Amino acid sequence: MPRQWEDSAFLATNGSISTWAMWGLTPMLWQRTTLSELIAMFRDFSHQRGREKNYSPDRLAKSVAIEASELLELFQWKDGTDAWALAREQDTKLQVAHEVVDILYYLLMLVDELGTFSPPPCRSSKTSDAAIHQAAT
Repeated sequence: MPRQWEDSAFLATNGSISTWAMWGLTPMLWQRTTLSELIAMFRDFSHQRGREKNYSPDRLAKSVAIEASELLELFQWKDGTDAWALAREQDTKLQVAHEVVDILYYLLMLVDELGTFSPPPCRSSKTSDAAIHQAAT
């Protein structure tokens, strides 16, 4: 478990609530929460606030991209050693956690809206590459 999740200082960027605790996810609960349970938590959150009426595949997909851009913006002009140094700062960790929760929220709401939470069986890249090569010959 990442050390920062144990710290009371692991707060959202506004400093008022824990990003993960906002969803009732203590570090131990987070480790045992399934994606289905997380989707249900996010769905309830949306329903309580009447947000689902605004959801459509394009809006949710755009929101995922926007939030991912906000995550990328944290490291926009950094690379290599500078990016790692920035990533180790407590404030950056908090901002990253906030953006990750936002990305997860919109991504899982998209999956839920589309009814696509039945991931296909995983294939190794070796198997996929072999199938592509075979189809090409």
